[in-house]
Amino acid sequence: MAGSSIFGHVGICGADQGFSIQEMVIEDEMIGYIRRIFQSFEVNDEMIDLDVIKKVGRNGNFLIEEHTLKNFKRDIWFPTIYNRLSYDNWIKEEDNSLIKKASRKIRKILDRERKIYIDSSLDKELNNIIKEYMSI
Repeated sequence: MAGSSIFGHVGICGADQGFSIQEMVIEDEMIGYIRRIFQSFEVNDEMIDLDVIKKVGRNGNFLIEEHTLKNFKRDIWFPTIYNRLSYDNWIKEEDNSLIKKASRKIRKILDRERKIYIDSSLDKELNNIIKEYMSI
């Protein structure tokens, strides 16, 4: 928020003393949240429906309004390991550990089919360069 444009130490623990892949996943979630905060959102007559505001009033419930249901997913951020539960509901969760949630997310990522980013001829050429270097 003070003008930083990069996160250079994601997953780093202590003063560059160690790395935690769980910490990296947790911080990635935090970065996603911060990025969403800085994204713009539309402000126009359609998005701010004054008729709905007048109808619901100060003490009403906007969550049951068709206008809200139609539009809220555009601007809301959905966490993958964080939660928005109250403390009482969070403590009742069977598995409420953020580290365990991060570990499960890591496992899901690692279990995905691997993407191949270079073609086989380039891969072969790189392996030959490595073999040649290793024989020196």
